[in-house]
Amino acid sequence: MFPSEFYYDRGQYFVNDSEFRESIRAWLLDFHGQIRPLTENWFDQRVNSYFEQEILYKEKVSFILSLLPSKPTFVLDLGSSAGGLSVAIAQNSINVHGIEPSPAGVLVSRQRSARLNIDQTTFVEGVGEVLPYPSNTFDLVVSLAVLEHVVDVDKVVSEIYRVLKPGGYAFIEVPNNLFPF
Repeated sequence: MFPSEFYYDRGQYFVNDSEFRESIRAWLLDFHGQIRPLTENWFDQRVNSYFEQEILYKEKVSFILSLLPSKPTFVLDLGSSAGGLSVAIAQNSINVHGIEPSPAGVLVSRQRSARLNIDQTTFVEGVGEVLPYPSNTFDLVVSLAVLEHVVDVDKVVSEIYRVLKPGGYAFIEVPNNLFPF
């Protein structure tokens, strides 16, 4: 069920805090390391930010769910990153599949779920241009700050539409490209 990075105790899988922090750090290096040289201070701040990311996403999840006419039962988190959004959604008794191109991100996401004893999540490695799911699978697809990173936006949007059930919803956020970031 879980990779060997987890230990089992009294019917639950766990990963200790220091191992989880190291996995987050490895994911950050994999994800951001090619962009620019990174300082230890930068890593420490980002690891702390991602450590309890699911807490930061609670308000966003409440907002997304408030927009829908009914609570979804099956959600796809496209570009699930370190799993914070997926876990925050799953904490509302919703089944969530997260797809992420980074193997390190998939590992961190699985560890996050295990740490919190969340079993309504599944994380797989993949890309939005070729979603490994049958058509008409999800009630909701969420994607935060992903489309600006993909190779083919039209293909990703087409795939989102394909995997949504009839009457399903997509919640997509992208950054403002005019913002001088």
